[in-house]
Amino acid sequence: MVDEIYGPQVAHTKYDLIVFMQGILKSYMTFILFSGKEINIEQLTEMLVEKTNILAKHSVKTTLTAEHVLPQPSSPLTRELLLQELNTLQDDSLTPLQLDSITVLIKEITAQSPSLAIIVGMCHNLRSNPTCSWAIYLVKHYFEV
Repeated sequence: MVDEIYGPQVAHTKYDLIVFMQGILKSYMTFILFSGKEINIEQLTEMLVEKTNILAKHSVKTTLTAEHVLPQPSSPLTRELLLQELNTLQDDSLTPLQLDSITVLIKEITAQSPSLAIIVGMCHNLRSNPTCSWAIYLVKHYFEV
């Protein structure tokens, strides 16, 4: 979601930004639930958006990377592992577009010269289905996109 809102400008700081956002939200939720005091939710929302925008647009230094946050494959990542993961997805409830995207991804992965543009596009088609998240991560990690 951070990528969709702020785009490539937060690529290097997005994991720190997510942790900050989670912490701020958790703190305000705790305050709201346990303080017994009323808060103007609309005003709070506007303030949270403002603070998040400031962090997103002006942060330079970073600590967290994808390796810190995202799970790492337990074994070396191979083409066969990618194909196996994608084949298991064909059994889940997917839309016709998602099924076609998996078929195209499998075809591209097995091609002698896979097209990164096609791979990225097919991953984009799958991103709305949570059951595809791990496979998308593996494919992007394998092709370094």
